[in-house]
Amino acid sequence: MADEDDQGDRLAADRKLWSLVEADRFVGRSWSRLVDVMVAAAVAQMRRDLRTEQVFRHCVRRGWLLHAPDCWAHVDQDGMVQESVAKALEVFVRRCRAGAGWDPDRGSTLHDYFLGLCRGEFANVFRRWLTSRNREEVELPPDDAGPSVLRSEQDPARSALAKVILDKIKNTDVLSDLQRTLLFGHAYGLTHGQLAERFGISAKAVEGQIHRARRQLRKEGITW
Repeated sequence: MADEDDQGDRLAADRKLWSLVEADRFVGRSWSRLVDVMVAAAVAQMRRDLRTEQVFRHCVRRGWLLHAPDCWAHVDQDGMVQESVAKALEVFVRRCRAGAGWDPDRGSTLHDYFLGLCRGEFANVFRRWLTSRNREEVELPPDDAGPSVLRSEQDPARSALAKVILDKIKNTDVLSDLQRTLLFGHAYGLTHGQLAERFGISAKAVEGQIHRARRQLRKEGITW
């Protein structure tokens, strides 16, 4: 009962504050104070959620099957918190000024509403971080046996495609070792620029090698 009373008190206070910032068209001192308080509270809560992995439980409840990595640095976590809150703030401001912001009649406080936006943005930020990390850490195949470890847990679709490509090309002798490796890396999602940097050649040369390799494979009846 006390929790319900506290929720009601917070909602009542939020309604008063909302009427002020709405009347000021979401500019001015009251609006700035509101934003500062919401952002500070959201950053603190998101940090706690990441440390305890609570944020991933929120994601699962929304149908986003995201899981915490085995180990990741606090600096990565803090970076994701800051980016998530910043993007959520952009959404919040845009919605408010379009007349589609917080609705007090839905029963959520301003803090809970904004925190929900932050958690939603976190899912996108986290996916991008995983993709970036996977591309940086993917081990390109040193030989026909393929990579010793496919860092694939977070991107099963990419990994499945890469394995299919590797199976198709590993037993053909029409490709050079470089072409075979470039094809696999490209299938996994590495860009021409990333591959060029790894092998000390130009992005144009990578593109040419991949184009010639695929053309040669087509002559062998191998397509992808």
